Amino acid sequence: MMRGQFLLKLNTLLTSIVGVIVTYLLRSHTELPGMAIFGLAISACILFFILFSIVVTILGM
Repeated sequence: MMRGQFLLKLNTLLTSIVGVIVTYLLRSHTELPGMAIFGLAISACILFFILFSIVVTILGM
C-alpha cells in the first residue's frame, strides 16, 4: 500500500514538472496565444500521467 501511495505522489510530482517544462518551452519557442499554450500543457500533463501509470502497472506485474 505504501508503494502505491509513493508512486502516485511521484507521478503527481513528475506530471507537475512536465507541465512546467512544456509551458516554458511553448512560451519561449512559439508565438501561440496564452490559452493555446495552457491547453497544450494540460494535454501533455494528462498524457504523461497516463503513460507513467501504464509503465508503473507493467513494471509492477
